[in-house]
Amino acid sequence: MIHTGISDHSLIFAMRKISVLKRQQNTVEIRNMKNFDDKKFSAELLKQQWEYVCIFADDPNTMWEMWKKIFLEVLDKHAPL
Repeated sequence: MIHTGISDHSLIFAMRKISVLKRQQNTVEIRNMKNFDDKKFSAELLKQQWEYVCIFADDPNTMWEMWKKIFLEVLDKHAPL
């Protein structure tokens, strides 16, 4: 409280220390496309056993995960992170 002297009311105030939050660093992953050959990539995708995805036809989330796993394995081989 700060007494103002000429009044019977005192000034009430508060001080708050504010610190600036540091932003988290974002990590960006990129693929190396230097040696990417789209014909070899397509040919290898065609060789995959995509019928495994249909085994999980009752659960679309599991189907998606299986499809993504197969696709990313081939992609990681031809265009690594």
